[in-house]
Amino acid sequence: MRAEHGSGVVNMLFTEFNIDAAKRIWKEDGFLEGAIKGKIEGELSKAIEMASDMLAENESVDKIMRYTKLTEEQINSLKNDSQLADLVNFEER
Repeated sequence: MRAEHGSGVVNMLFTEFNIDAAKRIWKEDGFLEGAIKGKIEGELSKAIEMASDMLAENESVDKIMRYTKLTEEQINSLKNDSQLADLVNFEER
């Protein structure tokens, strides 16, 4: 009796699957994933910009962490990048 029902279920799976509907759903999922990724990247970009401005104003790393939600490592990396840029700009003068 199991074999009868098993083959029926397999047949249902193949006949019920609609490739066009699946493509539409996959496309919607991809769009949603892209929108979420874009939002996260935008928020991170804004936080980095704010942190860079705050570093230029000599704000403390703790305060920058509080306002931007960036980690201490991320802020120190920005600080090092900024110092390197200042050094390069100084040497070009």
